[in-house]
Amino acid sequence: MIRFLLLITYIFYSVNGLAFTIIAHKGFHNNHANRFNECSTLNLTDLGSKHSENTIHAVGSALKMGASMAEIDLRLTKDNKIVVFHDRSLECKTNGKGLVREKTLAQLKTLDAYYNLSFDGGKSFPLRGSGIGKIQELSDYIKLFPNQAFHFNPKDKTKEEVESLISYLGKMTKKARKNSFFWGEIKQYNFIKYKYPDFGRFLTNGRQTRKCFNFLKLWYKVLNWSHLPEYCLYFKNITIDVTDYFPFKLEFFSKLFIKYNIQLWGYNVLSNKMLLKLKDIDWSGVITPRIGSILKNE
Repeated sequence: MIRFLLLITYIFYSVNGLAFTIIAHKGFHNNHANRFNECSTLNLTDLGSKHSENTIHAVGSALKMGASMAEIDLRLTKDNKIVVFHDRSLECKTNGKGLVREKTLAQLKTLDAYYNLSFDGGKSFPLRGSGIGKIQELSDYIKLFPNQAFHFNPKDKTKEEVESLISYLGKMTKKARKNSFFWGEIKQYNFIKYKYPDFGRFLTNGRQTRKCFNFLKLWYKVLNWSHLPEYCLYFKNITIDVTDYFPFKLEFFSKLFIKYNIQLWGYNVLSNKMLLKLKDIDWSGVITPRIGSILKNE
């Protein structure tokens, strides 16, 4: 019932130009905690997905659940194709070795993308063997979801990467391209906007948001948060990890940013309760790694 009401609400706001956007981070997948310097896929939480993050199946499942779009990670291959894959190297998730950048698209398609997915610390691998060919080119996603916007997250941060991405964006419909989002380097985004002025929004990543908040810590002491520093004003869409920064001064903080016509996006939103709270105080949307849970009344 809650999912139905959220869908009706989303349609209503879309018609009126006020859509609250729900972005499925890497699609519908079995979530994992961030474990730096460790292979995170060895410690997955079983959320019911039979597919790895970022795959076409993960994206399709998220859209069926009611997500507005999916955030997808992009990597450049040896033959300058773009695949949808998060990691820089292949060892953690797959049965391959080396960097994605060192492999051709054809070589990547022979790998098992689900090879090292485990729910018990690496004792068993229930999805092993079912992920062969699941590392796919970005054009496959655009072709399968022709009118769908995406939240693009290029991981290599290179000139070659964004030049290649431009060719893929040309395959999208104007509407899908206009409604798409971008995470990453502002130089890459500006290059895209030069080629496609109709391309969608730039959302701050964690590093950019932290820099804004470092300024705020000082300004809070001096001006009691009555003004925003210049660096924060540079961005029109700021992504905030709600697990890091809240519930500290949530309502006051929100009003301050919205006062300056800056739209706020909640990252790492894990519950329907938090989604509704952010929507109620006029945030623009959420980015969630748990799309299956966020659309349920927990």
